[in-house]
Amino acid sequence: MTHPAPKLRDRLNSLLRKRAALSERLDDELSRPAPDTIRVRTLKRLRVRAKDQVALIMRQIRLASHRHTGDAA
Repeated sequence: MTHPAPKLRDRLNSLLRKRAALSERLDDELSRPAPDTIRVRTLKRLRVRAKDQVALIMRQIRLASHRHTGDAA
């Protein structure tokens, strides 16, 4: 059976880049003289969603690597 961790790591890296881009966009919006409150709220929601997905994938990677090392015993 193939090990799922490489695909998960690719997805994790993609989400981390996405989250960083969202943070940058949020900072840009907040630095405007009159930030668009709807845009700020949307960017914050998207950033939190990405953070939650990152946490989920990190748990999946830990579980997969734990199972993988457990199989060797």
